[in-house]
Amino acid sequence: MVFLKFFYVITLEKDWSHLRIPKLKCSKKFPVYLTKKEVNILLDSIYNLKHKAIVSTIYSSGLRVSEAANLKTSDIMSSEMKIRVRIGKGNKERYTLLSEKNLELLRVYWRKLGRKNYSMEDYLFVGHYQF
Repeated sequence: MVFLKFFYVITLEKDWSHLRIPKLKCSKKFPVYLTKKEVNILLDSIYNLKHKAIVSTIYSSGLRVSEAANLKTSDIMSSEMKIRVRIGKGNKERYTLLSEKNLELLRVYWRKLGRKNYSMEDYLFVGHYQF
Protein backbone atom coordinates (compact mmCIF):
# COMPACT_ATOMS: atom_id res chain seq x y z
CA MET A 1 0.00 0.00 0.00
CA VAL A 2 2.89 2.35 0.79
CA PHE A 3 4.47 1.73 -2.61
CA LEU A 4 1.17 2.36 -4.35
CA LYS A 5 0.73 5.63 -2.47
CA PHE A 6 4.29 6.68 -3.32
CA PHE A 7 3.72 5.88 -7.00
CA TYR A 8 0.41 7.71 -7.10
CA VAL A 9 1.45 10.85 -5.17
CA ILE A 10 5.10 11.29 -6.19
CA THR A 11 5.29 9.79 -9.65
CA LEU A 12 1.84 10.63 -11.00
CA GLU A 13 1.49 13.77 -8.84
CA LYS A 14 -2.14 12.99 -8.04
CA ASP A 15 -4.10 13.60 -4.86
CA TRP A 16 -4.22 10.48 -2.68
CA SER A 17 -7.08 11.57 -0.39
CA HIS A 18 -9.79 11.10 -3.05
CA LEU A 19 -8.69 7.66 -4.06
CA ARG A 20 -10.40 4.76 -2.32
CA ILE A 21 -8.72 1.40 -2.58
CA PRO A 22 -10.46 -1.53 -0.90
CA LYS A 23 -8.34 -3.58 1.48
CA LEU A 24 -7.93 -7.28 0.84
CA LYS A 25 -9.50 -9.57 3.38
CA CYS A 26 -7.18 -12.25 4.66
CA SER A 27 -8.77 -15.56 5.50
CA LYS A 28 -7.88 -16.91 8.89
CA LYS A 29 -7.54 -20.66 9.25
CA PHE A 30 -7.52 -22.69 12.41
CA PRO A 31 -4.11 -24.14 13.30
CA VAL A 32 -3.48 -27.81 12.62
CA TYR A 33 -2.53 -29.70 15.75
CA LEU A 34 -1.74 -33.25 16.78
CA THR A 35 -4.08 -35.38 18.87
CA LYS A 36 -2.85 -36.94 22.14
CA LYS A 37 -2.59 -40.30 20.40
CA GLU A 38 -0.50 -38.81 17.57
CA VAL A 39 1.80 -37.08 20.07
CA ASN A 40 2.32 -40.36 21.95
CA ILE A 41 3.07 -42.18 18.69
CA LEU A 42 5.56 -39.45 17.73
CA LEU A 43 7.36 -39.50 21.08
CA ASP A 44 7.39 -43.32 21.23
CA SER A 45 9.03 -43.44 17.80
CA ILE A 46 12.02 -41.35 18.95
CA TYR A 47 14.78 -43.55 20.38
CA ASN A 48 17.51 -40.93 20.81
CA LEU A 49 17.12 -39.51 24.34
CA LYS A 50 18.34 -36.03 23.41
CA HIS A 51 15.96 -35.80 20.45
CA LYS A 52 13.07 -37.05 22.58
CA ALA A 53 13.86 -34.40 25.23
CA ILE A 54 14.01 -31.67 22.59
CA VAL A 55 10.74 -32.64 20.88
CA SER A 56 8.98 -33.12 24.21
CA THR A 57 10.15 -29.70 25.45
CA ILE A 58 9.13 -27.98 22.22
CA TYR A 59 5.69 -29.59 22.18
CA SER A 60 4.78 -29.42 25.86
CA SER A 61 6.04 -25.86 26.36
CA GLY A 62 4.99 -24.40 23.02
CA LEU A 63 8.51 -23.35 22.09
CA ARG A 64 9.85 -22.48 18.68
CA VAL A 65 12.86 -24.50 17.49
CA SER A 66 15.18 -21.49 17.88
CA GLU A 67 13.92 -20.94 21.42
CA ALA A 68 14.65 -24.56 22.36
CA ALA A 69 18.10 -24.37 20.77
CA ASN A 70 18.93 -21.31 22.90
CA LEU A 71 17.78 -22.79 26.23
CA LYS A 72 20.38 -22.76 28.97
CA THR A 73 20.42 -24.89 32.11
CA SER A 74 19.50 -21.85 34.21
CA ASP A 75 16.32 -21.36 32.13
CA ILE A 76 14.74 -24.51 33.59
CA MET A 77 13.03 -23.39 36.79
CA SER A 78 12.00 -26.75 38.23
CA SER A 79 10.84 -25.36 41.60
CA GLU A 80 8.43 -22.99 39.85
CA MET A 81 7.62 -25.44 37.02
CA LYS A 82 8.36 -22.97 34.26
CA ILE A 83 10.87 -22.32 31.51
CA ARG A 84 12.39 -18.94 30.83
CA VAL A 85 12.61 -18.05 27.14
CA ARG A 86 15.29 -15.38 26.78
CA ILE A 87 15.17 -14.68 23.06
CA GLY A 88 11.63 -15.20 21.85
CA LYS A 89 9.82 -13.79 18.86
CA GLY A 90 10.62 -10.10 18.54
CA ASN A 91 13.51 -10.48 21.03
CA LYS A 92 10.98 -10.61 23.87
CA GLU A 93 11.55 -12.53 27.06
CA ARG A 94 8.75 -14.73 28.41
CA TYR A 95 7.98 -17.67 30.63
CA THR A 96 6.23 -20.86 29.62
CA LEU A 97 4.99 -23.94 31.44
CA LEU A 98 7.10 -26.93 32.38
CA SER A 99 5.17 -30.18 32.79
CA GLU A 100 6.05 -32.92 35.30
CA LYS A 101 6.64 -35.48 32.52
CA ASN A 102 8.89 -33.09 30.60
CA LEU A 103 10.85 -32.21 33.74
CA GLU A 104 11.43 -35.90 34.50
CA LEU A 105 12.58 -36.53 30.90
CA LEU A 106 14.94 -33.53 31.10
CA ARG A 107 16.37 -34.90 34.36
CA VAL A 108 16.96 -38.32 32.79
CA TYR A 109 18.60 -36.61 29.81
CA TRP A 110 20.83 -34.50 32.07
CA ARG A 111 21.91 -37.52 34.15
CA LYS A 112 22.67 -39.48 30.99
CA LEU A 113 24.68 -36.53 29.68
CA GLY A 114 26.91 -36.98 32.73
CA ARG A 115 28.43 -33.50 32.82
CA LYS A 116 29.98 -32.91 36.23
CA ASN A 117 31.68 -29.58 35.60
CA TYR A 118 29.06 -27.37 34.07
CA SER A 119 28.01 -23.78 34.36
CA MET A 120 24.42 -22.59 34.73
CA GLU A 121 25.02 -20.65 31.52
CA ASP A 122 25.76 -23.80 29.49
CA TYR A 123 23.28 -24.69 26.77
CA LEU A 124 20.79 -27.37 27.74
CA PHE A 125 20.85 -29.24 24.43
CA VAL A 126 24.50 -29.52 23.45
CA GLY A 127 25.22 -30.48 19.87
CA HIS A 128 27.92 -33.12 19.94
CA TYR A 129 26.52 -35.58 22.49
CA GLN A 130 24.60 -38.52 21.02
CA PHE A 131 22.98 -41.29 23.02
